[in-house]
Amino acid sequence: MQRLAKFSESIRPWVTLIGAGFTGALVALLLVRIWFPPPVFIRLDLAALVAEQVQVLASRQDDGGATRTQLAAAFAQQLDVQSRAMAEEYHAVVLVAPAVVAGVPDLTGELRQRMVAAMGSPGVQSDAPAVALPVQPPLAQQPVFSTGGQP
Repeated sequence: MQRLAKFSESIRPWVTLIGAGFTGALVALLLVRIWFPPPVFIRLDLAALVAEQVQVLASRQDDGGATRTQLAAAFAQQLDVQSRAMAEEYHAVVLVAPAVVAGVPDLTGELRQRMVAAMGSPGVQSDAPAVALPVQPPLAQQPVFSTGGQP
């Protein structure tokens, strides 16, 4: 009995040290996860918006091209401003639609609405459906790789 008590007393500092190490590692892991959250991705179909803009500009009366050029320049500037604003608002990395196969929310509808609001309509058609927007999409629930099913 005395040997067991002696052994228990001699191992207690090691058990405490190991427990403190695990606790410290857990706290460090949680702090890193809070300060550096995993990246969030959003998909924007910029080519579709540009194609819509080209169609709208092509349907305008010919005025020598000056107004079309000004509208195209304003559109390009607003497209850049609004897509950057969305990236900052969602704290997300913007991916262009052809580069994404699946698993990333498509926020092209919201970008289209923002462009209409910013430009006052003649630049982008607003009849496309809006997209329901998650603030942070549940990416952890989506599998990165599928082990079965269709290739």
